[in-house]
Amino acid sequence: MLYTIHKENTKYTLDAGSAHGISNGAEFSIYQERDQKIPPMGRLIVVEDKDIGPFTTTLYLPDGASELALKGTGYALQTRVGEGEELRLHIQVNDTLGPILEEFSRKMLRTDPTRWRVSLVEKDKAGLAISLDRDKVVFDILNPQVTQFGLTRHPFEIEPTWDAVFPVIRAAVHYHWHLHRTNTKRVLQPYYSRFQGNGGGARS
Repeated sequence: MLYTIHKENTKYTLDAGSAHGISNGAEFSIYQERDQKIPPMGRLIVVEDKDIGPFTTTLYLPDGASELALKGTGYALQTRVGEGEELRLHIQVNDTLGPILEEFSRKMLRTDPTRWRVSLVEKDKAGLAISLDRDKVVFDILNPQVTQFGLTRHPFEIEPTWDAVFPVIRAAVHYHWHLHRTNTKRVLQPYYSRFQGNGGGARS
């Protein structure tokens, strides 16, 4: 996903913020045009939480880097996730899941320290996807750290309501927080073996 970016004097403003899952430490490659076949002119980073608003973020040059020759509107491609970005989520767009997507978007507008660290992304970038199967909500696991053990879908289906979906997203955020901070070879195999033939339930 490309975000637009503008330069005013020496200030770089990204047209994305906390509502898009941007967090401290994120890095972006900067292009003048959408064509990414041309090498980026440089990179910019998020330095502090105070620079992140709901819809815009102030980016800075890394130490020692030269000013970018950005003219007018450019494009930024995120190349490194920020601190605390626990989950990249894809929600299928349709009439049934529309209200869930809207409620999720409202939750993402929070700017307090307890806000969710979740990004809504295209399916090929996601770690978890929410979709419909026979009028039930299903959760497809897309994170290769997990799918390498043979688990590609959570073994349950729920009603397509926010009250039903919310606890699952919250649990997924909690799990990914630990996943990204734990030795995966030590933890993932015993964790997911409980889904594969022994009838055990998952625990955070």
